[in-house]
Amino acid sequence: MCVAHEFGFFRRARRRIQRRLFQGQVQFAGVSAPVVAELAETVANPLLWPNAIDLAGQAHWRLDRAAAQQALGLQAPAFNIGVVGRLHPKKQPLLALAGFSRFANEHTDAALTYLGAGELMNPLRGAAQGLHVNLAGFVADASRYLRAFDVLLIPSGEQEAFNMVALEAMAAGVLVVAGPAPGPRFVLGEAGVYFARNSPAAVASALAQAQALSGTSAALIEIGRQRAEAEFSVAAMAGRLEAWVS
Repeated sequence: MCVAHEFGFFRRARRRIQRRLFQGQVQFAGVSAPVVAELAETVANPLLWPNAIDLAGQAHWRLDRAAAQQALGLQAPAFNIGVVGRLHPKKQPLLALAGFSRFANEHTDAALTYLGAGELMNPLRGAAQGLHVNLAGFVADASRYLRAFDVLLIPSGEQEAFNMVALEAMAAGVLVVAGPAPGPRFVLGEAGVYFARNSPAAVASALAQAQALSGTSAALIEIGRQRAEAEFSVAAMAGRLEAWVS
């Protein structure tokens, strides 16, 4: 089996040649429904083969809220927003900052923390001056600390084909705010709070919506936990494998 983890899988000439050489011998699959739809334009009957998560293992080593906030040096009373991942243009961390800046104008108790390193670190550092923003840099095993956040913000661009952090946040019981990128939307389903446009105003509005949910977000969080179990757990992966080989 050959699994596509990105869009444009057959844009590379080498992969097009290999497809022709091994036609009929390789089963192609994609990590999300949008990737599968794109593959179907080139190959017959591609499978849906999403990334899986070890729910029991994650639960065993994940820190609780107080311990995670202490480890990251966050203040408990603040409304803590997290962005986790590479500081790369594809992930649009500057959009997250611009949206947060607007949101923070009316929500002065809010703080934004980035867990990740990359080429946009210096531009972010400069743009974050005067804001409650923490650039923590690379943090090993970042999923351990997700419960430190009230909201996980995913500002990824349109080329995001999946999003493992969204899945880890659902499993951790953390509310996720995401944009129009197809990958995170596939992962989250009805469990996310969405902004429809990649604009600072849209991000700020979605953050305000997430904060307004505060004590009433339990139902949405439970939808996410159930979705993680039903669609992305190791058991779900085993079920897909059994269905494929039978």
